[in-house]
Amino acid sequence: MVVAVKRRERWRLAGRTVSGMESLGEDLLLVALDPASGVLHGRGKLPYGLMGAELVMLVSAGLVSVADGRVVEVAPGRATGDLDLDAALGRIALRPEPPGVRNWVASPRANITRSYLARLVAAGAIGEREGSILRPRWPVHDLARAGSVRARLDAVALGTGDADAAQVTFAGLADAIGLGWTYYQGWRLREITSNDWAASAVRDAIQAANAGVFIC
Repeated sequence: MVVAVKRRERWRLAGRTVSGMESLGEDLLLVALDPASGVLHGRGKLPYGLMGAELVMLVSAGLVSVADGRVVEVAPGRATGDLDLDAALGRIALRPEPPGVRNWVASPRANITRSYLARLVAAGAIGEREGSILRPRWPVHDLARAGSVRARLDAVALGTGDADAAQVTFAGLADAIGLGWTYYQGWRLREITSNDWAASAVRDAIQAANAGVFIC
């Protein structure tokens, strides 16, 4: 039986530290890349997914918490040493009051997708951009790593056993940016991860952006 979190418990559980989240942003982007063609699926939705992934990583590191749907700094002034996460922390610190989770996710940092692509290029996982402006491609070099992250997603989407909190969060973010339908042509991932707080915030942000609605 796959882990299912009741809707009313979503925000209570949002502040929990969950292990295995250190590379969540990179893993989300890597699983969105087609290893055969280098096409990046869900490009327009990825910035929201990465904002959600960063928030999960900060919660997991104990640097912020989520209380009553708002992002609260736990260790003001403390840095992670990760440029992207520190940029996120800096933006949170500049807010006059704790931002709402959905509002935070709905306001992606400029060039956030480009930053995570650069991280994967630097790590040797993918190559520099190829192709045209309208259809760019990023060749996948580290097929073992790409296969590993896809296997984690497959385990949730196609498996019948239990999924832990880290698996559900990863799968939920992947589904939120459209990979559930792209890869599995169905809504199983949505059903499994419907109560994950981060994935729900990303879905809401994408829906609002598509509708031209500002999230408070």
